[in-house]
Amino acid sequence: MPPKTTFTKEKIIVAALELVRKNGISAISARNVAKALDSSVAPIYSCFSSTEKLKKAVLQMANNILIDYSTKDYTDKIFLNMGVGYVRFARDEKNLYRAIFLEDNHFNDISDEFFQFMMFRLSQDNDFEEMPKEQVQNLFKDLWIFVNGMANMICVGILKENSDREIIENLARVGAAIITSYLGEFDNPEDVQIKI
Repeated sequence: MPPKTTFTKEKIIVAALELVRKNGISAISARNVAKALDSSVAPIYSCFSSTEKLKKAVLQMANNILIDYSTKDYTDKIFLNMGVGYVRFARDEKNLYRAIFLEDNHFNDISDEFFQFMMFRLSQDNDFEEMPKEQVQNLFKDLWIFVNGMANMICVGILKENSDREIIENLARVGAAIITSYLGEFDNPEDVQIKI
């Protein structure tokens, strides 16, 4: 008799994440994950008492991927890097992006966690250290409306101009205009040093 194959929680989450990448969040079921692992459903249910708990774990892993995208140095500006990473994630990981931000799910705490992390990152940006906290929060909200719109348009295929350079230039141009309305001054978007 061959040895029994055991599956860790992480292996199950990774298999489910790949299903979401290919087919969207609705593809997650114990049967589909078991099939991807060449297993019965028993290991899935022994690690996750429900499909909803597995979905939440997958979205948490997707959120970690998004945070990784949003903390890379694409330019010399922390705030701009956050937006670039978010938009690149929407472009590169369409189904993960949809699962976190566009699908009708009840895991809003995942997206809230991302935005809380981004507010923390923004607090580390020296460009805004003189600005009152409430004003920084309002700036973040105003800029995020634009960034989110751009990400959505790229994710669903409306905005075709989505190379890294085009994303950076668009975000820098619009971001500079919005930030100027808050600070009264900001670097010229043409002066941003692109690092990718």
